[in-house]
Amino acid sequence: MGLHQNSRGAGESESQRRSWDCVQRAEAKRHRACTRAQQTHHMVDVLEGPLEGLAASDFFTVEVRTSRGLLTHYVLFVMSVAERVVHIAGITTRPGEAWMLQVGRNLVDEESGALASKRYVIIDRDTKYTRQFRKLVNEGGMAVIRLPPMSPNLNAHAERFVRSIKDECLNRMIFFGQASLRRAIGDL
Repeated sequence: MGLHQNSRGAGESESQRRSWDCVQRAEAKRHRACTRAQQTHHMVDVLEGPLEGLAASDFFTVEVRTSRGLLTHYVLFVMSVAERVVHIAGITTRPGEAWMLQVGRNLVDEESGALASKRYVIIDRDTKYTRQFRKLVNEGGMAVIRLPPMSPNLNAHAERFVRSIKDECLNRMIFFGQASLRRAIGDL
């Protein structure tokens, strides 16, 4: 077995380098697990406390018929968990960062924002919730709680709303243009 020259030290054998790499990977894995445990502990504290300051946010999609064919619309909503009041934050076909930042500004508005009186906002790991969006919400005075990957049961209130609105309303209708979708959602 030959010697491996690197910045950690001249003359390390290949087996020593592999051992060192293995130790580093194990340490990184332990650090990630500890961080996840701390986040989960914080989330449990929030969910076991009073629900008045808690909001949940999520997206759902609706297919809308247009002159160009079917077009997917993304609907962003925020739910006040304690009151079970849902606020439709926006509807778009392209939920890019600029749109998300504008919606975020509307949500954290001190006078009329849906998150004005909230302390925590639960979101999933959807890439539409960009770092800038989360920063904007944090600067508005709310703590953003990002759920672990593939854990929809931790945002059960929002997931139940999506299931209800789709099963009881949206899946029973055919929408012609965004205006008809807005009317249907606005009537709820």
